[in-house]
Amino acid sequence: GYRVTCVSNFTDIDDKIINRAREEGISFEDVARKYEAAFLEDVSELGLLPVEVRPRATEHIEGMIDMIKKLMEKGYAYKAGNDVFFSVEKFKSYGKLSGRTLEEMRA
Repeated sequence: GYRVTCVSNFTDIDDKIINRAREEGISFEDVARKYEAAFLEDVSELGLLPVEVRPRATEHIEGMIDMIKKLMEKGYAYKAGNDVFFSVEKFKSYGKLSGRTLEEMRA
């Protein structure tokens, strides 16, 4: 009896997409749209149920930055070089959903 909204996002910018755009001499947007179209064609061929919302990462950059800042302010994230990482040790419920402890997840 639950109402469920199916959301499937597109990561339309990342290092791989930027590198591919450079290799092909086209914009990252063109690379992303090409692979989105191929994905949607595959989804159609497989006959999967329709998705109600398909946000793109580039549509939410400002929100992501704000969230990262808040996580860093609260000590849940930290900077290492040019990257920011989530500090799983600081989040007591980390692993609750999977039923695994941090030690069990450690590679």
